[in-house]
Amino acid sequence: MSVSAISTSAASPYQAQLTGAFKQRGQDFKALGNALQSGDLAGAQQAFAALKKDTQAIQSAQGPTSGQNSSISQDFKTLESALNAGDLSSAQKAFATVQQDVQAARKSHGGHGHHVHKVPAPQTTTPSDTDGTATGNSSTQPLGTNTNLSA
Repeated sequence: MSVSAISTSAASPYQAQLTGAFKQRGQDFKALGNALQSGDLAGAQQAFAALKKDTQAIQSAQGPTSGQNSSISQDFKTLESALNAGDLSSAQKAFATVQQDVQAARKSHGGHGHHVHKVPAPQTTTPSDTDGTATGNSSTQPLGTNTNLSA
């Protein structure tokens, strides 16, 4: 029995475009986390707008999907509301919740999908209170792979 190679040349431009969009969304997610962590509300608002745009572009490219994660979607709306209201503290808390949702979704999907570096949540403990693990180097699935961020 012989196995012949399957050509993916027709899918390659689409795959490259989608991969680039996922990478950009991951960078925007990281920028959002960094801005929130540093207390830069304007930067967080700008990064969130870019993240939302990237997510919508990915969803358009992927077409209708099922199995949307309502927890991530709802927490994203909470984050968006806090940013729109200019409430940095609530935005930081909502972002931490979104990160937890993404980690849970990634675990429930067996760790498959595109990956971005996790952005540490705003620190509420002193460095001496931590267990010594580096949270900034683990990876998570990007937000809202199947999540509709539009209100």
